[in-house]
Amino acid sequence: MKIKNEEYIIFSENLDSLSAHGNDIIEFENNNLGYKIRFILENYLHVDEYLRYIGKAWFEDLKVGNKMGELVIQKKISVANKSQ
Repeated sequence: MKIKNEEYIIFSENLDSLSAHGNDIIEFENNNLGYKIRFILENYLHVDEYLRYIGKAWFEDLKVGNKMGELVIQKKISVANKSQ
């Protein structure tokens, strides 16, 4: 998975925590499984063992453009689902 515009994530760090928020829609792309996520990061907080994030997500299928590519992606999705 790749973050396409990580410059939109604003981080703040102090001694025991890491927090973040987004100043625009953040895009994640997973070419192996054939989808894109658009995410509005409202709040992220990581303190010791505690992790919380709040936001809104939209999922979108990537267009492969050919039947063989689509079959490969479907196979990868199937394998990923079996391993969960």
